[in-house]
Amino acid sequence: MNILIVENHEDTLASLTLYVRMSGHVVDCARSVESALQATASHDYEVILSDIMLPDGTGWDLMRTLHDNGQHPYAIAMSGNSSAEDRQASSQSGFRLHLAKPFLPSALHAALCQADRSIGDD
Repeated sequence: MNILIVENHEDTLASLTLYVRMSGHVVDCARSVESALQATASHDYEVILSDIMLPDGTGWDLMRTLHDNGQHPYAIAMSGNSSAEDRQASSQSGFRLHLAKPFLPSALHAALCQADRSIGDD
């Protein structure tokens, strides 16, 4: 799958990128809402894996803007906040899954497998 990872924490971004690439996927990276919007303007991603708290907004802002622009990628939220309200905000903005940080590689693997199955069904 073609995946955009949106994460501003350098070590987390490096680890996620390595893991997702080692899983056989094509990966691009963005470190802010603005850089993610620039990336999505020139490339169609099947999956977006996005942190919620970004330096220039939130992953929720990103998803709402993408949907307003007619883009509906399979989106997975990542956040250190996993209250019911946070999960609901993720769902309402267009994320299909919400992973609570820190998460195990097995949780990310399961999320990517679910995305792959969902995309295959579309």
